[in-house]
Amino acid sequence: LACFNTCVGLIACVGEYFHALLPCIPYPALAAFFAAASMLIANLGLADILRLSVPVLNALTRAGQRRRVYPLCIGCTAVQSIAAALPLGPLSALANALPLAALGFGWVLPAVVGLLAGIFLAALKNKGDFTMIQS
Repeated sequence: LACFNTCVGLIACVGEYFHALLPCIPYPALAAFFAAASMLIANLGLADILRLSVPVLNALTRAGQRRRVYPLCIGCTAVQSIAAALPLGPLSALANALPLAALGFGWVLPAVVGLLAGIFLAALKNKGDFTMIQS
């Protein structure tokens, strides 16, 4: 019963979210689509679900091993989100002028910048560790 309640809640939330993004598609159609997609995925079986999800989980784990990536992504995204939400003059205008901001995805570019900066800083640190080992 608890799993059923969770599934219904998730389908309703996802259906409402995508209906807000795509108002031309009726909510019942979106909810039915996500319910059907969930049933199809669930019927694959645990082995197939794991086979499909392990590469994604491994990529997330590798990204998590770079300790600078997560804080930089969150920090850059937070600055953009706060600037877009609050009336901060030119900073708000800049945040709302970013690509995809009109669609509610203005955070994507700052997140990518934070991701790349974190990867770059991690690579510099690893290179420094390597040169110290060689010396």
